Amino acid sequence: MIDDTHSKGVYQAGPRWLEKAALLTQAKLSLESFMRAQPEIQSFKLIEALKVTEKNWVFSAKVNGEKVAIKKFLENKSDAIVRTLKQELDHLETVMKDERLQANRCLYAWPGSGVVVLSFAPGMRLGDKILETSGTEQHAIVKQSGEWLRSYCAGRTRETTFGPAFWVKKLRTKNLDHISNRDDLLLLQNLHDALQTQIKTVRGAPVMQGASHGDFVGINAHYHRGTIYGVDIQGECWIAIAREAARFLVWLQIHDQNLPITRQHGIAAHYWAAFVQSNLLSISEQSTTLPFFVGEQLYGRFVENYAHPDIRRNARPAVMAYLDM
Repeated sequence: MIDDTHSKGVYQAGPRWLEKAALLTQAKLSLESFMRAQPEIQSFKLIEALKVTEKNWVFSAKVNGEKVAIKKFLENKSDAIVRTLKQELDHLETVMKDERLQANRCLYAWPGSGVVVLSFAPGMRLGDKILETSGTEQHAIVKQSGEWLRSYCAGRTRETTFGPAFWVKKLRTKNLDHISNRDDLLLLQNLHDALQTQIKTVRGAPVMQGASHGDFVGINAHYHRGTIYGVDIQGECWIAIAREAARFLVWLQIHDQNLPITRQHGIAAHYWAAFVQSNLLSISEQSTTLPFFVGEQLYGRFVENYAHPDIRRNARPAVMAYLDM
């Protein structure tokens, strides 16, 4: 998932700028007409188009005096998307009581029209905040990120046993046709083999699953005055919490231009140490499922983001360090 609620600029579908302009105009007129017709809305003003595609629209706006984000889903089953989004955000509003750990709120929802109004998360993207800081401040924010995820999952967890073979098999389905560099292909093969080797040692290990964000990474949360706000939440996603943790750490590592001197399982040691101090995962999972999923996420991110030179440049040494663990 991509944080489309607070992205800067307008990313639009369509090959021609005239089509893009027409789509933007249509979205503005349609949303203005819809919102002004709702009895709950006393005042309304669009501010900025954040995302306008043929699948969904996202605008910042002022509604009844409050800055908000408005989303309109145009896909099939948009009514179900809005209902599950509202249900999840309403649940989080009741359980995430710590002022430092928050999610944007669902203010209004019209499932039949595929429209939802969300509170606007202030501040800057969490990933940007982490990458611009260092030392004790950075440590505290990375630890707080783990605490945010722990708070999100609280009360909705279940313990089971780990089946790593499923994830290794899934990696084999990834298309590598866009990768022509032989060294990178060899690196991926070595990473796959390393995960294959781990199957025997981590199979059956305890693993905690939870109803989670589903894509908790640096672009899907904001940081403002000591508070983390989760965004782009569209419903509960049951997942191994270790995989969600690995996704966060790997995303952070491949977007960090500073190559660390010391790593743990391919991740900068200072990120690893700060995140696990959140007590999101048991000591057991910190040495079994979490390292496995870091490898799985490194493989996936390297393949999926291969077209981005900066991410390739950051991912290579992370993978090599992972293989040397």
